[in-house]
Amino acid sequence: MASLIGSIFSVGDTASDQTMAYMAAVSAAGTANAYFSAAVVAITPEVRQLFSEFGSEMLTGHGQLLNLMLHKGWINPYDETNQQLQTVVTHSMQVLPSEHQHRI
Repeated sequence: MASLIGSIFSVGDTASDQTMAYMAAVSAAGTANAYFSAAVVAITPEVRQLFSEFGSEMLTGHGQLLNLMLHKGWINPYDETNQQLQTVVTHSMQVLPSEHQHRI
């Protein structure tokens, strides 16, 4: 079964996996932010609790994605700022088609 799924989703395409993980993490962070903002302005305690719980679930999911990215070596929060920027530039060069790349 794993080989069937692997053939469909092209196992080994680390750049795509990394991009999807980044996109999911950004999405989860944005969604958690929206839920927590809604909880702050909610008038009824039930709605406030509902939004707060949804925000907490998204925050947990975001943390799990970051742990995956750390485990895979896709992010390293302790790198120097210049190294982090170079890592992002290198990754974007792998993901973008060559006609969209501009030399920095």
